[in-house]
Amino acid sequence: MRAAAKLLVVAAAVAAVGGCEPPGKVSRMLPPPVADVDRLGIHVGAAAMSWDEEPGADGVFVRVYCYQFHQPKTVTVKGVLEFLLFEGNLSASTVDKAKPFKTWKFTGEKLSAHAVRSMVGWGYAMQLAWDKDAPVPKAGKITLVARYISAAGVQTFSAPVSIPMAG
Repeated sequence: MRAAAKLLVVAAAVAAVGGCEPPGKVSRMLPPPVADVDRLGIHVGAAAMSWDEEPGADGVFVRVYCYQFHQPKTVTVKGVLEFLLFEGNLSASTVDKAKPFKTWKFTGEKLSAHAVRSMVGWGYAMQLAWDKDAPVPKAGKITLVARYISAAGVQTFSAPVSIPMAG
């Protein structure tokens, strides 16, 4: 028992000296961006939202988290992050064949300006608004997909998320 306690103390000291974060903790420092990711997870509000006094939805608030299978925590990225909006409730098999209603693209400084820290880890938070002079989605539901494109052109997609339009 004493040997196990000593080993635990030594392991904690090595982690502290090495600057490691304990498991479950999210560093306060933005981690360096990586080139490739294996998975994207997106989280959206319960419905498309209205941000002004006019009736109808103005857009969607979204958080996206990027993952590498060999990393225990989320990662930040240096490629291009896009959000593809489709009208209707589309599945993964039908979204591949559909044409996006609207696309938002974030690169470089635009992307790093949206970095946020949460209990999940580092990710990106965006307010995706419809264009003021463009048509608004007419369907009762919309589908949102995140796509990451690495510098080498490798694409990683999130699962599609169906979002009701605010009434």
